[in-house]
Amino acid sequence: MTLREACNKVIAQNESLGYHPEIFIFQTKRGEVVDLEYRVKNFIKSKKAIDFVQNAIKKYGKILTIEDLIVKDVEGLGFSEEIRNKAKENTIGFNWLRKKYNSLR
Repeated sequence: MTLREACNKVIAQNESLGYHPEIFIFQTKRGEVVDLEYRVKNFIKSKKAIDFVQNAIKKYGKILTIEDLIVKDVEGLGFSEEIRNKAKENTIGFNWLRKKYNSLR
């Protein structure tokens, strides 16, 4: 899977749950921005972006994140070890929230 495909997969899955990931769409231009890798790296490291994802999980449940796809991909979608580790860290927190808020549904 390419990074562009991963971005589109995240957006499609989120929207199928009723969540429109505005910031992710804006930052990645639906996977079409020229500096996509740079934008995704910044998104993963952004506290503001993490807060938006956490709030979306609380409201919409099992939304897919770009971090999920980076962690699942054998090559981490081509990202550096630093970014793969940050994605893993974020995913651990997101999974905790998913379990907490999905058990309340």
